[in-house]
Amino acid sequence: MRRRTLLVALAGLAVVVAAGSAVVLWPQPPSRITRGNFDQIRGGMTRVEVHALLGPPGDYATGDTEIDWDSHDKGKRFLLSNNPETWRLMPDVWGGDRARVMVVYYTNGTVVGAKYSPVRRVDQGPLDRLLWRAKRQWRRWFPE
Repeated sequence: MRRRTLLVALAGLAVVVAAGSAVVLWPQPPSRITRGNFDQIRGGMTRVEVHALLGPPGDYATGDTEIDWDSHDKGKRFLLSNNPETWRLMPDVWGGDRARVMVVYYTNGTVVGAKYSPVRRVDQGPLDRLLWRAKRQWRRWFPE
């Protein structure tokens, strides 16, 4: 009887570990955060049009990233007006494995400016990458 209970418990644990690994390692769809999509953003576009182009704002990176200062374009494409009171207080931000994009809107919901910042993945070992993805998934399920 004890042996049977132990085997059932081990089988259950194996199923839980396999399911957890599948969730953490599930492949991500191709990133829409590209320079080509960013170049299509124009002043006066609506927030809905920008979201149709880039998807909903969020962090789509599959690993830890840092700004790539070697290819950073030093604020190019930032079209801010002289009146900051017309901007939204919180811009929309997208993060991916190759770039971060920030879009600032007027209070009427049209684009006032956009910024593209190239990023690069931080070198990580397999265990560090697995832990990073597990922590990220945990934060998605249980936001603070």
